Amino acid sequence: MIVKRLLAYVLLISVFCYSCKKSNNATVTSLTTAANIDSLVGYYQGTTSGDSVYDYTDSLGNKAQWVHSFSVPDTLIVTSPDTATILVTSKYYSVSFPYGDSLTFAYVTNLQNGLAIDNGYFQYNAVMTDTTDGPNHMIVNLEFSYTKNVISNVTLYQR
Repeated sequence: MIVKRLLAYVLLISVFCYSCKKSNNATVTSLTTAANIDSLVGYYQGTTSGDSVYDYTDSLGNKAQWVHSFSVPDTLIVTSPDTATILVTSKYYSVSFPYGDSLTFAYVTNLQNGLAIDNGYFQYNAVMTDTTDGPNHMIVNLEFSYTKNVISNVTLYQR
């Protein structure tokens, strides 16, 4: 009788231990698109600065370039019209970013939208980076060929 009980306990412990055995198959948990978009939506306040290059011909017929630089206070309005897009609107620009989980990590969201022309250079290139591990700090960098570059450096003030 004791042997049967002992055997039953050993069998029970074996089944219990086997069921607790860790699997070698790693599971990857994906971040949900809607949740990450919602975490970016809000009003951001900071500075938009930029440089524009203008080509002109002076009164003597010489071709020249003039660089106009600016830095002004700005508010970015970040919305998500659907679960696959982020729309960033500034006083100076509006750009739509396609959204993908592969570009989002626990500490940073990096979205890019650009149009390349035939020579491989960007006609425009927009990159949005949001660091979510500290204060919500967002940088939007837009480049328009070689003639214009606009950077917004902002922090979240209302969600």
